[in-house]
Amino acid sequence: MNPWTTIPLNDYESHMNLPEIGQAEFLAGTMVAMIQTISPESVAVIGCAGGNGFDQIKECGVEHLIGIDINNDFCDVAFDRYGETFDHLEIMTADFCDESCQFDPVDFLFAGLLFEYVDCETAIKRCSEQVVSGGYFGAVIQLHCETMAEISPSPFTETLGVLSSIMTLVDPQFFEQIACDYGFTVVSNQTVELISGKSFQVFLFQNR
Repeated sequence: MNPWTTIPLNDYESHMNLPEIGQAEFLAGTMVAMIQTISPESVAVIGCAGGNGFDQIKECGVEHLIGIDINNDFCDVAFDRYGETFDHLEIMTADFCDESCQFDPVDFLFAGLLFEYVDCETAIKRCSEQVVSGGYFGAVIQLHCETMAEISPSPFTETLGVLSSIMTLVDPQFFEQIACDYGFTVVSNQTVELISGKSFQVFLFQNR
């Protein structure tokens, strides 16, 4: 069983929203900034959890939104929260890396903090298949830090700690090379450090 399927949404969201962690706001803000830059008509969010940032996506004028997560409880809450918000909202409980996870290719696909928990090359290959020609792929990966735990300590660490068994940080140069091998070109690439001291690499690619 994938440990992600055992995580309670309240624990995950509470952890990510802690001011000293700030990753929920960071991920939503990063995704929305990309959408504002490229103005896609259709968007897919891989690892959508309970719909972090979906309210802001709606404000950007996106009407066709696909959310995918491996945790069915996360998906149920995301649909309950936003099912009536969009003209066309699809929420899918699925393993994105599995070929059985199929949907119409989109103008923009976003995956934040996904690649640490999956086979990176397989996931990037799937992204290339699910983005239209000329469309965009946004990704956020966590960078290694010698002085900090990969999963930040919090009151929810006991619950989230099970994820350490499948978490592997990805080298950003390796990530970029694999993306380029599968037909993407780099539009932007920047390092962002949060108040916690953790750093993340933020990529925006275009599908050639």
